[in-house]
Amino acid sequence: MAKFEIFDAPVQPDNGFLQQQLRLFSESVDWLLGQGVGVERYDFSPEAIEKNQAVENLIEHSGITALPVIICDGKIVLAGRYPSKNELSSWAKLQHPLFTFDGGAGTCSGPSCCG
Repeated sequence: MAKFEIFDAPVQPDNGFLQQQLRLFSESVDWLLGQGVGVERYDFSPEAIEKNQAVENLIEHSGITALPVIICDGKIVLAGRYPSKNELSSWAKLQHPLFTFDGGAGTCSGPSCCG
């Protein structure tokens, strides 16, 4: 099963757009946890960044705008924005939560699924 490490961006309470992204991302993380995927989140701090040399190097070269950083199974898969649930499910090799497949009947359901 996949394991994610998430190095969050600094909190900006007056940024409504970022707060909306965080809310949606937190729902996606809860979904991953419910699927049995390992997830560790680190709030922004020098101590958290020092936990991972690749993240530390990325911030040294790209600055704080490189956050958030998403790591899956030890590899940086995204930096600078929060991923969608679709991206998370793809990296974790999970079926996307909006689609279901009934293998016995050969049909699926969901937006844009099976034409």
